[in-house]
Amino acid sequence: EDFKRVLLPVTALEVNKGQIEGVPKNPRFIRDTKYKALVESIKQDPDFLNIRELAVYEQPTKRTTKYVIVGGNMRYRAAKENGITQLPCKIIPNDYPKDKIRRFVLKDNSSFGETDWDLLLSEWDINEIEAAAIDIPNVNDSETKREQEKADAISTLAEDFIITPSSVLNTREGEWTKRKQAWKALSLVDGSGREENLTFSNSVQPPVYYQVKGKLRKEQEREPTHEEIIQYLEEKGRSIFPTTSIFDPVLCEVLLTWFNIPKGKVLDPFAGGAVRGIIAGVLGMPYIGNDLREEQIKENEKILKDFELPIPIKPLWTIGDSKRIDDIAKGSTLKPPYDIIFSCPPYADLEKYSNLKEDISNMDYKEFLTAYREIIKKSCSMLKDNRFAIFVVSELRDKYGIYRGFVQDTIKAFQDVGLQYYNEIILVNQLGSGAIRSRGQMKNRKTVRTHQNIIVMHKPTKENEDIPKMAEQEHQNIIIAYKGDKPNQDIQKDFQQLKEPFDPLKDIID
Repeated sequence: EDFKRVLLPVTALEVNKGQIEGVPKNPRFIRDTKYKALVESIKQDPDFLNIRELAVYEQPTKRTTKYVIVGGNMRYRAAKENGITQLPCKIIPNDYPKDKIRRFVLKDNSSFGETDWDLLLSEWDINEIEAAAIDIPNVNDSETKREQEKADAISTLAEDFIITPSSVLNTREGEWTKRKQAWKALSLVDGSGREENLTFSNSVQPPVYYQVKGKLRKEQEREPTHEEIIQYLEEKGRSIFPTTSIFDPVLCEVLLTWFNIPKGKVLDPFAGGAVRGIIAGVLGMPYIGNDLREEQIKENEKILKDFELPIPIKPLWTIGDSKRIDDIAKGSTLKPPYDIIFSCPPYADLEKYSNLKEDISNMDYKEFLTAYREIIKKSCSMLKDNRFAIFVVSELRDKYGIYRGFVQDTIKAFQDVGLQYYNEIILVNQLGSGAIRSRGQMKNRKTVRTHQNIIVMHKPTKENEDIPKMAEQEHQNIIIAYKGDKPNQDIQKDFQQLKEPFDPLKDIID
């Protein structure tokens, strides 16, 4: 309906006090400070009343016609106080349905939208906002309160657990990084012993490796060998070894705190570097770690000597083939049984740690698994009941780029000797060179792996008693399978390069 617009004297207008039959009085009110601001706002911009006229209901009386304000009661009062004698109005006729007028009253006094306070405060001057009588919620205080409550909760959890216990541990977060730097500042540097002899498998190399490979291929007009590439790098004073895996000290203190008992004895069948042993010692937990390579143990002893924190219990490192871990442990000064098995095993042929024939990282995957399962079996035979075994592992690809299922093979190896699959925790690693590698890998639709799996197994008592869960799952696993024989060739052939793909939300988000 086309409502008539007229200029009415303020003396002909009445505020809505419920005098329209079937229509309640105006549900809004205004506080003194806001009312004063509204008066000042109209004084500053009286023309705004021509843009936002009043909505009035025509109500004839015996002597004259009065107009009850359905929309604009506060503006009417403020206009009168400013000495305005006439106001533009839209007239709702007397015979207009009352149910519609009721809805008009509600809609005039409701706000369907929400204010973007960040935009408002950044684009308008605070004086303009105050002059318009806009209530600015105390965003900072409320946000600060919520953030403080959250921080307090996290702080309390951190006091009890070091890091908030959940099924996702993020090494990119500030608190994690801060603790890691603190450990490093104490001269906890690891990986040197491994760097001397560590060579990478042919399936995974840092970018400089492939740059040299391409250069030598062009010069020699043939495919260079792995040894030739390494030799070239060494002659040029370059090293690919800083990318080797070094165990995270924060992860070590977290897992030992969560899953070991106080002063519980730690068995590490794949010791590698010094981190796990030193941190176990700092936490007052007797530790025995075995490694095949004498040079690694010498490096660990050197790091232990330089470490700058008191270590109540010095770690014990032994040298030998971990397929004999039971004999090695029984012949040591820290004899079984143990309260926790905690290790980071070799990732099959992903990293080669030495040229020793006993080194399981030199074996093909089938041989590796046989030796791996034997070591797990013998280690678990020395674990007390109602205790945990924890392996930090990652998935591995074969030469065709297909995942081997190493994580599941690890779980099954433990299950086959009577342990229960208790917790899975995802360790989110730093992105590092992942951003660079991702473009090349996506040619074959391989995502860059930037996480590891922490497998927590439980050795039950004979009564199979229950114990509380430490980490409820708050992540999901996305399983991607491939059907075919030659993924490295066929995927590139059938799938287009991902470059500025169609984005159906681009216009909406922009």
